[in-house]
Amino acid sequence: MLEAQPDYAAFSRRIARRAPDPAALARSPERRWVKHQRLLERADAVILGSNLPKLGDAEALGVYRRLIELEHRALAPDPAPVVEGRPRAGS
Repeated sequence: MLEAQPDYAAFSRRIARRAPDPAALARSPERRWVKHQRLLERADAVILGSNLPKLGDAEALGVYRRLIELEHRALAPDPAPVVEGRPRAGS
């Protein structure tokens, strides 16, 4: 019945061109689910990381600490030590 109305086609086109409401996207069930999953995964990581030293497995603890160290590093390499187009002294 709505589609039979004379203004329905124009109304439908305007709705399709309308920009999505960012607030509505932030409230979407999928986004909320993903945020909850991230929170749960982070909580698991914190709990497991805090319990790892209690196991007494030095090798596992070393691997874990190395992973944490690597996670805190930048992906980009350090900039080359260059001053005025020439390598910096001592580099």
